[in-house]
Amino acid sequence: MLLDGQTRLARLLEAYPWLLDEAKQIDRRFSLLETVPGKLLLKRATVSDLSRRAGLSEAEVLEKLRLMIAAHGG
Repeated sequence: MLLDGQTRLARLLEAYPWLLDEAKQIDRRFSLLETVPGKLLLKRATVSDLSRRAGLSEAEVLEKLRLMIAAHGG
């Protein structure tokens, strides 16, 4: 799966369902995805959208996601 700023979060979580729990452990700001607005965000947002909402750079978010996926053998 191509992982870049335009990757949809819903597609990412469909491919890696464990990713949400892992992401919360790495950075507390990812827990915003469990809020009501965050759940709505998941349905249509991209990695770039998530990075803006979490207050992180897109590069930081992509690096963290890639490291988590690699750690799980993906």
